[in-house]
Amino acid sequence: MGGPRDGILPKYLNRRFPRLRSPQADASTSAPDISGRADPIEIWPIDRPRDSESNARTHPKKQIEELRQSVRDFGQVWPILVREDDEIIAGHGRRVAMALEGFTEIKVLVARGWTEAQCRAFALLDNRIPLNAGWDATKLAAELQRVRGDGGDPLKIGFSNADLKKLQLEPPSTEPQLTGLSFSVIVRCDDETHQGEVLRMLEDEGLTCEAMIS
Repeated sequence: MGGPRDGILPKYLNRRFPRLRSPQADASTSAPDISGRADPIEIWPIDRPRDSESNARTHPKKQIEELRQSVRDFGQVWPILVREDDEIIAGHGRRVAMALEGFTEIKVLVARGWTEAQCRAFALLDNRIPLNAGWDATKLAAELQRVRGDGGDPLKIGFSNADLKKLQLEPPSTEPQLTGLSFSVIVRCDDETHQGEVLRMLEDEGLTCEAMIS
């Protein structure tokens, strides 16, 4: 049931975030007008969507194998997003994984009415924003335990042995442990820029790293 405070939140949002009141202010960057429209998911031949030459996201073999496992277990859950000229905006890795799994058709959502600026920005947003999320370690450990209890394998849903050890989910080793020693891995980098990229990549995996120059 409504009350006297019902109008406060919309007024606050419009004052705090004025863009909500005028989405047509900049046609090059504002969201497409989707009022009253539900874009249908289409089924295309898997070789119809075109890879984007400007796609900045890489898909290592390990990740493609993880995507293939996902496809085997769950099928294609999310459609890939393409421009009106069939070029892929988001979903390059999923399309590769499905092709390797023998699929001949793929679910597609077409970004009709999107500007060039919107397509370019969303391609980066789709890959970057998920990387900015974190984990609640306690809840994650509990969920992975449930996955194991259901007969599943955390290693098949994108987690590594290092992740499991960090969460103290690996069974204790029966081998004798060396004490009083520290263990490191040295990665040889091409230059300072490469060193920074490697450092960020390893830190994103939850590893403790130290940059050194010798």
